[in-house]
Amino acid sequence: MAVSEPLLEKYENKEKENDKKCNIMENISSICRNTGFIWCLLAGLGQTVQIVFLGEVANLVSPMAAMFIRSSFLFIFLFSVTWKLSKNYDWLDMLYNISFGFFDVLALSFSAVAMLLTPTSDVTSIIYNQPLPTSIMACIFLREVFDVIDCTLAVVNGIGLVLICQSSIDISETTTNGFSALGIILSIVSLVSNCVVTLTGRALAHRERGDPSLMLVMSGFNGVLLPSLYLTITSSWTFPETSRDQLICLLLGVVTAFGAYAYARALKSENALIIAVSLTLCIPLTYFYDIFFKGRIIVWQTIVGVLFTIGSTVCLYFKMYWFTI
Repeated sequence: MAVSEPLLEKYENKEKENDKKCNIMENISSICRNTGFIWCLLAGLGQTVQIVFLGEVANLVSPMAAMFIRSSFLFIFLFSVTWKLSKNYDWLDMLYNISFGFFDVLALSFSAVAMLLTPTSDVTSIIYNQPLPTSIMACIFLREVFDVIDCTLAVVNGIGLVLICQSSIDISETTTNGFSALGIILSIVSLVSNCVVTLTGRALAHRERGDPSLMLVMSGFNGVLLPSLYLTITSSWTFPETSRDQLICLLLGVVTAFGAYAYARALKSENALIIAVSLTLCIPLTYFYDIFFKGRIIVWQTIVGVLFTIGSTVCLYFKMYWFTI
C-alpha cells in the first residue's frame, strides 16, 4: 500500500524533530556529567556569597580583621592535603602555591577595602569580570586556546566593564567626593591579582601538581599571617561582640570554605577562560543583592554594562558546550 507524499513528509519532519530533541537532551546530559562545568558554576555561586559576607564583615570590624576571619577557616583543608605527592614537588611548584595564596589574599584585601568606598555590586562587577585579561594572559603564558570568537566575546565583556566603571565614577563625582573612584582603582588592582591567582592555579594543573587542598591551605596561611602582622603593628585587633555579628563572621568562614574549594577544583579541570567567565555570575547576583537589600537605584549605563557582561558569558558557554559536544 503506497503512502501519500504529504503523510510521508509529515512523518519525516516528525522524525527530524524527535532527533533534534534527543540531541538537545544528550547535550544537556553531557553538560551535567561534565564535573568541571559543575565546579565552575559552584565556584561562581560560592564566590558571590563570599564577597557579600566579606563586605558585611569588613563593615563590622575592619578589612584586615575580615580577611583574618575568612582565611582561618581554610585551615580545615590541612587534613586533606596529599602530603605523599607533595614530596615530589620542586621549587617551582612551591612558588606557584605560595603565589596562589599571596595574590588570593591580596585580591580579597583590596576588594574588602573597595567595598567600604564603593557599592558591593560595582566592586564585584570589576574584580570578577576577568575573561578578557585572564584569557589573554593564559594564551600568552600557558598556551591555552583563545580563538576569534573568544576574543570577540571577551571584548564585549570588557565594554560592559567600562560602562560599569564609568557609571560608578560619575556617581562618585556628585555624591561621594571621589571616594568611589578610589574604590574603582582598588577594584582594578584586585582584578589583576585575581587573574594571577587563576594563572598560577592553571599552571599547577598543567604540571599535574594542582592539589586543591594545598592551594587553599597556602591561601589560608597568607590570609592569616599578613593581616595578623598588620593588626598587631597597628594595635587594631577588633572582633564583633553581638551574637548576630558573630554569626555573620561564622557564615563568612563557611561560605569561604565552600566557594574556595569549588574554585580550586575548577582550576584543576577547566581552562582559564571558562573559569573566568563562570565568575562573572557574581555580577548580576550582587546587583540583585544591592537592589533588594541595600535599596540601590541602578543607572542605565550600569544596566547595559551588566547585560554585556552576562550576555557574553551566556554566549561563551553556548559556544563551548553546544557546538563542541
